[in-house]
Amino acid sequence: MKLEPVNQTASALPVAPTVRGAGKMGAQEAHTILAGRTLTIARVGWLAGVVLYVGLFVLGIPGAYARALILSPETQTALAEFGLPSNSPALYWLTLDSLTMFGFAVIALLIVARRPNDWLVMLTSLTLLGTAALYTDPPTETILPLALVALAFALVEIFQVSFVYLFPNGTFIPRWLGVLLIPMFIWRPTIWALTYLPNYYATVRTGENYGTLRQDALDTGLMVVLFVIGIVAQVYRYRNASTPTQKQQTKWLVFGIVGAIVVAASYVILVNALGLFGQGGLDALVSRMIGRTVRQIALFLLPVTLAFSILRYRLWDIDILIRRSLIYVPLTAILAGLFAAFVTVLQRVFIAITGQQSLIATIIATLVVVAAIEPIEKTIKRVVEQRYKDAPTAHEVLKNFGERVQTRLSLVEPLQILRRFCDEAVKAFEATGGATFVDQDGALTLVATHGAWNDDARIQVEVRANGKRFGAIALGARPFERTYSGADRAELEKVAAIVGNAIEQDEVNG
Repeated sequence: MKLEPVNQTASALPVAPTVRGAGKMGAQEAHTILAGRTLTIARVGWLAGVVLYVGLFVLGIPGAYARALILSPETQTALAEFGLPSNSPALYWLTLDSLTMFGFAVIALLIVARRPNDWLVMLTSLTLLGTAALYTDPPTETILPLALVALAFALVEIFQVSFVYLFPNGTFIPRWLGVLLIPMFIWRPTIWALTYLPNYYATVRTGENYGTLRQDALDTGLMVVLFVIGIVAQVYRYRNASTPTQKQQTKWLVFGIVGAIVVAASYVILVNALGLFGQGGLDALVSRMIGRTVRQIALFLLPVTLAFSILRYRLWDIDILIRRSLIYVPLTAILAGLFAAFVTVLQRVFIAITGQQSLIATIIATLVVVAAIEPIEKTIKRVVEQRYKDAPTAHEVLKNFGERVQTRLSLVEPLQILRRFCDEAVKAFEATGGATFVDQDGALTLVATHGAWNDDARIQVEVRANGKRFGAIALGARPFERTYSGADRAELEKVAAIVGNAIEQDEVNG
């Protein structure tokens, strides 16, 4: 907070009607919002990306399953000895890949549904969808042309690096990071179209080497270096340019990125580059299953930590929709699983007793599932609330400050309490800056500024008591073009009245 000399007066505080780059962080955050033709183009591009990645996955399922059914005679014999059908590996592979795509797609689509005019959210959405496509096998077995598959994989790698460099406010910090992306637009499509995918299609693909796309160790190492640079840049951003809330968002997502990169890169280097588990047989198949499962779980750190940033630290102001999805998507899956399990078990019981299936089994299973809805829903809600507690809202922060003023144990000094009020309001609303004014001979005099104050007041409230004005505070722009609502003004005025009463009472008592 910077103190200014008490020599500036203002009979009325300026209120700007539009966003004009209010402060360093405000300008950086506001430019991710699109409108008009630019927004239309971005939405068309985003939709094309969604269709591309989902289409690659869906169209590739039959081919991936057919390849996964191919097993060596030794492996088929070993599976039979364990009482497992020969298609069990194929079913496992496709289930694992489908869960990966579904989990990433849920978060990817929901964030855009809640914030459809933000290009950084669109980029994040395509990064999630593309990552799921890149690390599952059906997209490589699609019926679409090789060039289109290569372009899709190259783009997602560019999206991934871009996301690490731009999160959370859409700016390159330091600015030279953007230069590192330029060669990727030639490098990545070329290596996928001319090397990786042709080599992949030239190999014999079976259930025992499912999803193994041989890659060059040097090329993989260069990609890892780009990600490491991005993580270092996130640390630099954290220490030099992020707001307190952005620091929390960055901390959690960087944790997810680091975890996913470490595990995924290790898998790619060991399996795809160095050929680990390249031998046949059941042991190699099981080892590959375990390794790939661990990798997919690690990849889920990306959407999970993104959801955590959204829920706990209001990333992009889309926490409500994500919270509901975390409750009702698992609820639906659990209920569907319970229904299927009960129907299967009860039908077997009826077949054992009567020799045929019975409609009663379905009715009983339905009744059990209906009875289980409420307790399961309450349990999931409790877990979500415990794991993703909200950070205090702006109104809660102001209310707590007002309560502390009311229960003070010592006299307040007018200038000090006014400055503290403004400081609390700036932090509560994450404003780019604020200003404190005192009343001197009927005129408001600027005495202190907070944050990146640039005389661009978006809201102002006066501190009064019994008709006497003691001063006023003004707040600058908020992140992401958020405006101050009527409820925000009412809360500020309520606390201003508490501060005014405290000043008056202590002047009388003092």
